[in-house]
Amino acid sequence: KIKNANKEISVQINRLKILNNIDSRILSTLDLQSTLSYVLKEVSAHLNVDLCEILMYNPEKFLFYAFSECRKNDTLLFDSKSVINTPYLKNILLETRSINFDNFTTNLNFNKIILENGITSFLAIPLITRRELRGALVIANRSLLNFTEESIDFLRMLVDQSSIAINSVELVANLEKKVSERTAELIKNQKTLERKNFKIMESIFYAKRIQTSLLPEEKDIVDATKDFFLLWTPKDVVGGDFFWFKKVDKKQYLFAVIDCAGHGVPGALMTMIVNAALNRIVEEQRLCEPDKILKELNNIVKRALNRDSTSEADDGLDIIICSYNMSEKKIKFSSAQISLFLKRNNEIIRFRGDKQSVGYKKSKEDYNYRLNEIEILSNDA
Repeated sequence: KIKNANKEISVQINRLKILNNIDSRILSTLDLQSTLSYVLKEVSAHLNVDLCEILMYNPEKFLFYAFSECRKNDTLLFDSKSVINTPYLKNILLETRSINFDNFTTNLNFNKIILENGITSFLAIPLITRRELRGALVIANRSLLNFTEESIDFLRMLVDQSSIAINSVELVANLEKKVSERTAELIKNQKTLERKNFKIMESIFYAKRIQTSLLPEEKDIVDATKDFFLLWTPKDVVGGDFFWFKKVDKKQYLFAVIDCAGHGVPGALMTMIVNAALNRIVEEQRLCEPDKILKELNNIVKRALNRDSTSEADDGLDIIICSYNMSEKKIKFSSAQISLFLKRNNEIIRFRGDKQSVGYKKSKEDYNYRLNEIEILSNDA
């Protein structure tokens, strides 16, 4: 009894080692062919059988097909696939029941293939994943195996591990497919965005050319003064900040710095409206005093952009406009929010603008901007 008990314990330990090794194999690789081949080798070595094979099931064709096998010798030509695909056995497996014949030759439901190869023991255990028949573990032997319940239970455990391996591989394959599809979709969307972005940027750079063409050229400003510099660096390719210059006559010049509401393209569109309005005020309406120009500009912008009192949009600008008379050596200026800085000797003097922006809904139409006057001394800046 002790010897039998020790032998049984040894068998169980060996089976646990096999199960543990297969678990490790499943975790270490996603190669289904390699994993199932390993399972078959373990079964074949443990049971010492002539043929151990895994067949996979194709539900669309209603057929089993060979996937992986382990034969003890090449003289056994037994084709388990042909046997399993006979209606009698196939229906048993489709009902997820096992097939176990210890005297194969006495069953009249099988053809001469069995007799020719001398198979006397045959076992087929269905391989189930997610409640669907996926295949079968098939064992065939020329001598009687006399499968016990314990050995069949052990084989069912191996089949369950094979199912886990199939599930793992399919899960990863599905994830990889989804990742691949998602990646392809993202690449497609990226290319679409790149094309759209290229067209948008192409338009924006063209808008920059237009906006730059509206700015006064340095050669025009040189007539008024040779001691100057210009700094214009929009936050984006185009923007709402710009400067303006206009020659009134041989001795009087107008120049302005403007900060329109909005950045980028919206701000750039505002600069075009304001530039056109300033030119119209000076050239057509003949207004040359900074305070009168600001008052008229305020009304024009309000009428053009803020006609709808119910709209949430509120567009306007801050501006300082100066008039320089070369003969009088004086600067007159009016300002909406923007300060003028004067450097005289070693002192910086700040002249604050009116706290009244131009063109906004809250900007008063009848507002009169202050007209400031500064006498220019030598070395002033």
